[in-house]
Amino acid sequence: MDEAMQVELVRRAIMSRLGGCCAWDEKAAQRVRSDQSLEGVSPEDINALLRDYVTEHPEAVTARRENRDEYRGVRDFWFRVILPVPEFTHGLFVELVLEDDPDPDIPGVVIVNAHEQKR
Repeated sequence: MDEAMQVELVRRAIMSRLGGCCAWDEKAAQRVRSDQSLEGVSPEDINALLRDYVTEHPEAVTARRENRDEYRGVRDFWFRVILPVPEFTHGLFVELVLEDDPDPDIPGVVIVNAHEQKR
């Protein structure tokens, strides 16, 4: 599947109101909950911010070619959104991956990382 189609599936999954279409990796959610530098922004807060922002700004979802050794051969791309969050000068970085063999009608993504965006 080409990059543009994958980005579109990620957008649809994020904007979906169906439960489970945009879910957290449990370890990533635990990291976010324990990261004091996130100033109390919870995984649930990030989900809501992500859905609202991408609904207004679908172009905010961008793909990056996967070049990390541990994920080569597992997936071709990972996806990111930088959310404008007032507590963070450069925003909040959110990393997502598209589920394997996504359903084009009801795609799913997993949030695998979130942290303050550094420049």
